[in-house]
Amino acid sequence: MRNHYSQLRSVISTIILSIVLMAFVACDQPTGSQDSGAAVTAKLPSPIGSEPAGPPSTLVPDPRRFHAQPLTNAPIEKVVDAALDFTKKEVATSSKTPPQVVLAQFVTADELHSMGMSSPVFISIETPPMALVILRGNFAYTPLGALVGGDTPPRESKYIAYIFDLWAGLPTRIMTSPNGSHFRQALADMSLPTPELPMVIAPTIDPSTKTLHYGEVAPGIPLNQITPGATQ
Repeated sequence: MRNHYSQLRSVISTIILSIVLMAFVACDQPTGSQDSGAAVTAKLPSPIGSEPAGPPSTLVPDPRRFHAQPLTNAPIEKVVDAALDFTKKEVATSSKTPPQVVLAQFVTADELHSMGMSSPVFISIETPPMALVILRGNFAYTPLGALVGGDTPPRESKYIAYIFDLWAGLPTRIMTSPNGSHFRQALADMSLPTPELPMVIAPTIDPSTKTLHYGEVAPGIPLNQITPGATQ
């Protein structure tokens, strides 16, 4: 029951991350300096070609935090670099040895399902390109969805997987496994344990009900002063 509850929280975190990414990022790459030591100035993106609303925002990225950059046309090696940088800055590790990359590839929703993994749920009309990166090491990560339920200790795990939204340059879903069992099918490694429970598949959204374009701010989310790619 505990494992099933943890998986449900992972699905909740996926939906939350999808909504937040909708507010942060557009299809077009953001303008402005990419130097982590300089101020980043950019207008809100406009995925449908209209004038962006709101004044420009100037934020100074914290070099200690992960600074997303679009990876739309980047080779898979750049996605791996982003995954390692995200892990270094946003995920606690208990080893000085860098994590090992055990899988890195571009994926579609259907391919993720065939690998026994749930695809992120996007509330936008457009679906961004994705990439999957799985690392092996010693990690301690607290999922965003777990924070909703109050004080939750970090999950100790030997494996962590990122599904990157390449338009955003961010992991839109993060999954962990203490022993790699949930990634047994994806890694085609039969030496890994069989998972006690199948991975929870996130519910799909009827495409005909989607009204927001990628990058448009969902009503009721006051994030119109956030600059894509910058951290506060």
